Amino acid sequence: MKKLRTFFQVSIIGLMSTPLFAQPGCQDPAAANYNPNATSTNSSCNYATTQAPLANRIASFPDTCKEASSLLYTDGRMFTNNDSGNKPILFQLDTLTGAVIKYTTISNFNNEDWEDLAADSSNVYIGEFGNNNGERTNLKVLRVKKSALYNPDSTSIKAISIKFNYPDQTSFVSSNTHNFDCEAFFYHKGLLHLFSKNRGNLKTKHYTLNPNLAIQTAVLKDSLNTNGLITSASIRSDGKVVCLLGYNSSNGTVFSWLLFGFDSTDYFKGNRRRLELPNALTTGQAEGIGFRDEYRLWVSNEKLVTPFGTVSAKMKQLNVKPYLQSFFTDNQELVKASSHSIWPNPILNQLQIENGISNIRFWDAAGKEKEITLQHNNEIQTISTVNWSSGLYLMQGMKNGKYFSVKLIKE
Repeated sequence: MKKLRTFFQVSIIGLMSTPLFAQPGCQDPAAANYNPNATSTNSSCNYATTQAPLANRIASFPDTCKEASSLLYTDGRMFTNNDSGNKPILFQLDTLTGAVIKYTTISNFNNEDWEDLAADSSNVYIGEFGNNNGERTNLKVLRVKKSALYNPDSTSIKAISIKFNYPDQTSFVSSNTHNFDCEAFFYHKGLLHLFSKNRGNLKTKHYTLNPNLAIQTAVLKDSLNTNGLITSASIRSDGKVVCLLGYNSSNGTVFSWLLFGFDSTDYFKGNRRRLELPNALTTGQAEGIGFRDEYRLWVSNEKLVTPFGTVSAKMKQLNVKPYLQSFFTDNQELVKASSHSIWPNPILNQLQIENGISNIRFWDAAGKEKEITLQHNNEIQTISTVNWSSGLYLMQGMKNGKYFSVKLIKE
């Protein structure tokens, strides 16, 4: 049996590195329509409705931040700001208590409607692009130097303005059903990426801005039906995961969209998974989101008064590891972990699998899932393959809390 297992390990690693069936499709094992033969990701993955909990992180923000509309975590520091009509102040918060540890006033601009914060290695960007009625003609992003913002003795600094307009907006008549509000952006690959808050169709549009141009027309890249109003956005430090935060005011739902498996900055062309968060009665009007590390995000809300009570401005934690782990786990690592647990390969008339492996599924080379019957005997699970056709098969399973996928041959 040892020889068979050694052959299994060698043959599987060889198969995993050989693109036998080159085709786009759903590559996420957690999706309902996972395609084991897909060699590139597209936006076809379908996911079951997913309720994601929020863990308490900080009880509440001080009243000075009760209209907090953003959440930025950069260089180990956390920042927020209040939105329209408030003073032009950036608040640096204690990451453990939420207390304000530094106030920094932007001395040369007012706060007409600051909605989100973003950062690159040298600058912090303020999204002065809130546009509730769709009639603003003075949209801008403000840029401040981190060196000035981080200076403990500097409580008043100046910003540089980046003025812009939308290429697809031709009407500036006040309306509550327009598609040109914006409350979400981040910096990635040399550009600022904005995500609109479409009050008219509950979609979001992805625009880009050049942070080095003083006056410009934004570039429209793509759109996504989010079924809600997007209020904040964040990108993981490795650029592989985007998280959009939003709510639907008609039913009080709060949600996030996880975008992953995309190429470069085509965020809407990869996997798109929606997470339903606790509703507004407990979460409030969710306004800020930021990656804390690889799988944890902080989510903040502004103060919300409802007929059922008041939800204070606070911050909670969202753990997205359960929804991303199966996609990002390294295949070669998984093959190594599972190579001594499944045999023989090539498959003869029976496949043996250790009892420690669960969530077992099989697909043939055409992507059709096979119905299987597992029989248990001591520490071994067996599957009869007598009626299987010759060819390539893919098995998905879970071991030690991790998903893995391996390719097998039936002679």
